[in-house]
Amino acid sequence: MQSESVNRLSRKNKRGVSPIIATILLVAITVVLAAVLYILVTGLLTHTSTTSSIGLAAGTPAQCTNGVATTPATFNTYPVTIASTTSTITTANFGLKVVPAGSNTPTVPAASTSATPGTCPGASPSTAAGWVAVLQSASGSNVAVFDSGGVWSTTASLITCTGTCPTLPITISGGMTIIVVSSAAQTQASLQVYGLGGASISGAETI
Repeated sequence: MQSESVNRLSRKNKRGVSPIIATILLVAITVVLAAVLYILVTGLLTHTSTTSSIGLAAGTPAQCTNGVATTPATFNTYPVTIASTTSTITTANFGLKVVPAGSNTPTVPAASTSATPGTCPGASPSTAAGWVAVLQSASGSNVAVFDSGGVWSTTASLITCTGTCPTLPITISGGMTIIVVSSAAQTQASLQVYGLGGASISGAETI
């Protein structure tokens, strides 16, 4: 009799966790794991999709002459003020493209020349087609040019800076100006910003 009681007690002690408790534990573990996975994935997506932007504001178009009797000797200028940036952006981070009105195809920038810039802002296209863009400081000094090379440059043969050309890269800030110097009229064209070197940067303005 005593042996039978001991065996019955032993079987009772060996009994596992009840099905209800096991189910609750499984559900709780699943919820915790799902929450951790959601936090990890959300953080990863937020980190990789960050895009900086440059706020642009178009000014009044004008004309300039390059000071030599080439064709054309007169160019169209389209000033666009940099109103703001959402993060630290330098000339190493972004490039420019000009998209004509009613088109999705950008026009190709021309090679720049600083030879006898005349009334143009330190640079002009070296051919009768295309455009270049001159970056000016908040004080109006010519500091860099963007041309067919696809990057900003301070090379003396490409731009006549105001004073000594600064060292690249140049940090972009509000109050600076981008002047598109174009052989052809760019009425209602869109000046668009794109990222360089893997940077994700946006910005656009109708000139």
